[in-house]
Amino acid sequence: MEDYFAQLGDGNVKSIFLRQYVVMDLYVTAVSVLEKSGYKSRDLVERCGDAKEMVAYLTTVEQTREYIKKLFSAVLDLRSEAVDGKYDGIMQKAKTYINDHFEKDGISLNMVAAEVNLSPSHFSTVFGQEMGETFVEYLTRIRMEKAKELLRTTGKNHRQRKTMQQRAENGSAGVSQTRGRSLHDGQTLERCDRGGCASVSDTRFFGWKAG
Repeated sequence: MEDYFAQLGDGNVKSIFLRQYVVMDLYVTAVSVLEKSGYKSRDLVERCGDAKEMVAYLTTVEQTREYIKKLFSAVLDLRSEAVDGKYDGIMQKAKTYINDHFEKDGISLNMVAAEVNLSPSHFSTVFGQEMGETFVEYLTRIRMEKAKELLRTTGKNHRQRKTMQQRAENGSAGVSQTRGRSLHDGQTLERCDRGGCASVSDTRFFGWKAG
């Protein structure tokens, strides 16, 4: 920054018109640079204000110097943020493709790289940097996690089927016992009716005692 002002010359820097021109020129350049990274002018305005409005307040050399510093800092920060999130969309697409096709034996780094329109070598490098593990490591981990999930689901379903079977068996046994008792009581009552006698169980059933 100091070198930049030194190149302008002390005498020129003292001219408010020159300072306003310099600020506007730098601002337009900054917007152009950021637009190439996918940003809009409003993103810069949010960081350091609109230069068209600010120039009226840059009445001193120090104010101009601070505004230009702020402008440069905003551009560097936004560019850095753009670089950090540059491959977010690509990685999300790659992970989605892997999760949908991990069961296929033929899935490979080359196949996924083609899906996201990157060369295999470039994709391998980017994948490792963004994911913190290699493509093979990620694919292996996904397969193991899916296998564990399948085992848990299968075990749960097996336990549920076993419980339902046990309940069904217990219910069938209860019905059989009830039918047995009913049949026995009916036969006893029939004998009592024909023979004029009653057992203890019969008298309990009818609520009277034989005379």
